[in-house]
Amino acid sequence: MILGLDTSNYTTSCSLADGTEVLCDKRQMLKVPEKMKGLRQSEAFFQHINNLPELIDECVGDSKVEAVAVSLTPRRVEGSYMPCFTAGAQTARCIAAVLHVPVIGTTHQEGHIRAALIGTDISDSDPFICVHLSGGTTEILSCRRDELGYATQIVGRTIDISAGQLIDRLGVLTGLPFPCGKAMDEAYRPGGGRAFRPSVKGSLMSFSGIETRAAQMYKKGELDEVSLYSAIFDVIAESLVRAVSSASKETGINTVLFAGGVSSSQNIASMIGSGLPGSIKCRFSLKRYASDNAAGVALIGNERLKDYAVR
Repeated sequence: MILGLDTSNYTTSCSLADGTEVLCDKRQMLKVPEKMKGLRQSEAFFQHINNLPELIDECVGDSKVEAVAVSLTPRRVEGSYMPCFTAGAQTARCIAAVLHVPVIGTTHQEGHIRAALIGTDISDSDPFICVHLSGGTTEILSCRRDELGYATQIVGRTIDISAGQLIDRLGVLTGLPFPCGKAMDEAYRPGGGRAFRPSVKGSLMSFSGIETRAAQMYKKGELDEVSLYSAIFDVIAESLVRAVSSASKETGINTVLFAGGVSSSQNIASMIGSGLPGSIKCRFSLKRYASDNAAGVALIGNERLKDYAVR
């Protein structure tokens, strides 16, 4: 049994895995004050510390934990750091010290990749592309399985704000509670016309200009809420189709996996799936494992446990 912990900027996550099976998956969204677009790291850390004990108790119960896997950083690159991840890291070290079991460190992004593979027909024995679409990240990654989890290389990205930030900033502007993606997805109506043109060069995308234009049009009454939401989802999907197609052509990799909370949008996923060339094998994370979770972290821990000697 491997206990997995992930303390991202907006979700406290705890999971228990046995082999390749996820036995328990518990999460608690952090509370964001009304009309706010996010949380300070100190507040996120405080909420994680308060959420973790109950989630761990619900997940573990009487199970015998053999190791604690935890996301220590956002990505596996030098200098990658966010204070909120120290909440999970310190909790993992405390549990491991009491139980005399190893701590297996990984990253938030690799956890997303591993969780997104659950239930798909993608084999990670060969290189594949993962499109990481979350609240703060829009990256197109070339992925290769290695001894630590997944070695990645950015082959496409936004040059400014992420797709998730575009959604949340405009959603809050119209009065939606943060995070706004689910409410906007439910309100989406197709066929509203294209209010915004994608800003894409190769596999690089830009959304900041679209945000400025969209906010202006909404404030002037040129777009109502539903039309705004629909137009934003349309331009995000079209931008991704262009950027992913370019990245696939550039890398020669035709297997593409979508991970992260934004990819759980039924409307965005449908537009991307129908828009990408037929030569690209496109798969989306199960909705359950698209948003922030610790399931992938626990599975990576299980796969790496053999490399650790129990103390």
